[in-house]
Amino acid sequence: VSVVLETPPYRRQQGLTAIASVERSSCGTAQGGSQVLFSWLVTPGSVPLPAERSVAQGDGSLLYIPPGTLKGGAEFNIRCVVTDPGGSIVTSDRVIRVSPAPLLASLLGGDRVMSRKSTRVTLD
Repeated sequence: VSVVLETPPYRRQQGLTAIASVERSSCGTAQGGSQVLFSWLVTPGSVPLPAERSVAQGDGSLLYIPPGTLKGGAEFNIRCVVTDPGGSIVTSDRVIRVSPAPLLASLLGGDRVMSRKSTRVTLD
């Protein structure tokens, strides 16, 4: 199983696409057809976790993770599980780090002053 991801850096505000492919052995026999099933789990941390802890799941050879799904400054394990018609299972894991995004604020209207020495800032 080969998993291809977009080129880093990975950012919270951008979507991410993962594509899996399988190269079958020429000495293997296809049982019940040649279709393989792909499933995906994206979990926090560098090791795979159970499905109930996932932040994203999917089926098929392509997984799209929408913007805002992955927390900035954190690592995530992207696991692709491939099952062949005979029931054999193969997995491939990729670990990514999502870059933290800088804090951006927009103050519109009114007389709002903010300085470096301010002790409190309220953003609404």
